[in-house]
Amino acid sequence: MDDNQAMLTESARKYVERGYTAKTRAASLAAAYGCAPERWREFADMGWLALPLPEPDGGLGGSLTDLCVLSEELGRGLVIEPWIACGVMAASLLAQTGNAAQRARWLPAIAAGEKRAAFAAWEPGSRFDATQIHARAERTDGAYWLTGAKELAAGAPGADLLIVAALCDHGAGNPRPALFLVEPGAAGLEMRGYAMVDGRHAAHLRLHRVAVRADARLGADGDIAAAIGMAIDRAMLAACAETNGAMARALEITLEYLKTRKQFGRVLAANQALQHRLVDLYVAIEESRVLVLAAAGAFAGSEPRRQVYVAAAKAYTSQAARLVWEETVQMHGALGMTDEYLLACYTRHLAASHVFFGDAQYHLERLAEVEDRQHTLV
Repeated sequence: MDDNQAMLTESARKYVERGYTAKTRAASLAAAYGCAPERWREFADMGWLALPLPEPDGGLGGSLTDLCVLSEELGRGLVIEPWIACGVMAASLLAQTGNAAQRARWLPAIAAGEKRAAFAAWEPGSRFDATQIHARAERTDGAYWLTGAKELAAGAPGADLLIVAALCDHGAGNPRPALFLVEPGAAGLEMRGYAMVDGRHAAHLRLHRVAVRADARLGADGDIAAAIGMAIDRAMLAACAETNGAMARALEITLEYLKTRKQFGRVLAANQALQHRLVDLYVAIEESRVLVLAAAGAFAGSEPRRQVYVAAAKAYTSQAARLVWEETVQMHGALGMTDEYLLACYTRHLAASHVFFGDAQYHLERLAEVEDRQHTLV
């Protein structure tokens, strides 16, 4: 971690400790779409919304390691606003694939906190595999007609812009993935928003011949499948860092409890068996942090190398998240399941993070597939 990242960590932790209290979080949970406007403006003022975006588009050009450092601190505070869904996934995808006019219209406004974007990445039954696209884009004179369904579109409720992937025919019966900008009020677009188990918001989308103009298509000449994979891997790694922050705070809460709770005249923290279990949790969290940072560095290499590191990091983080929530709840007893107790908020977040972007089994299978392809090429 360099000096700039240390300062980013310090400022984010101070904000979470002082500005994102339990009362603040409750207000965010009660706000429409789980995103209080005043919180979003604060994120913009802190520079967090600009951090993932390139400097020519009004951003700060932060590295993926910078994003992971910030995500970890937001995870410690259980920040539910869709920073990863909007800034790291949707806005980064728009910056990567949009033309000059599209970027100029949306990205400076996103960096300033005036607009929010969301990427509808997955379809029903896709098991978080964004390459499984069945939505279709039919081209007519000057427009496209979009038909299909999307699910678990994180951050979509309340967003000002949706990015939708669909198969577009390029002739000779060769449909390839394409991306389209869709505004939420478009005719034929049905959105059903909901809160997930940890309070974050997502939506299911149905597109019934939604018409978009030809200039709403992103990156017509680029490799859209590769761009989608890159955007999701970036967001997934930031989400892993966020999970690490939540795990670390859950461990701290548990240790504080064991130091004060007495049984048979002794504090529970004096029990050697519990000490060993706490050490196991600490090691799992630290190993997860190291894997996430290593994966962030792998983005500078080849696509297979990046995929291997990201899949390994997500698989391990999902396993660690499950271990932490099960162990911390068990060491608290019945209190750990009480809604009013702080730990319960963290266990719900870890339960959601365990499966979001795919669980450990999914990414172990992905890791095996990538390695098999590499061996076949050799």
